[in-house]
Amino acid sequence: MNIPQCLGSIFSVLNELNLEALAVKQLEHFLAEIYKLLYALGLDNVSHFIDVIIPEVVQAMAKERWEAKLGKNFAQADELRQKINAAGW
Repeated sequence: MNIPQCLGSIFSVLNELNLEALAVKQLEHFLAEIYKLLYALGLDNVSHFIDVIIPEVVQAMAKERWEAKLGKNFAQADELRQKINAAGW
């Protein structure tokens, strides 16, 4: 089994989806299916991340960082990454 190729396929699907457009139930179902795939690949030890609550401040910085990357403002994206890391994320 080519685990890196499988993970690459999973990430490709994640990148193509508009997760913000999904309803909560759809998102829960989608995450359950992703978890099944990770389990099949022997990567089910990530389950401890499921119950983690990410602070809104960190979520906002992550969104701003993503927008900076999309806008090719890599200096701002790097600065935000450092702030997120400094916050423990």
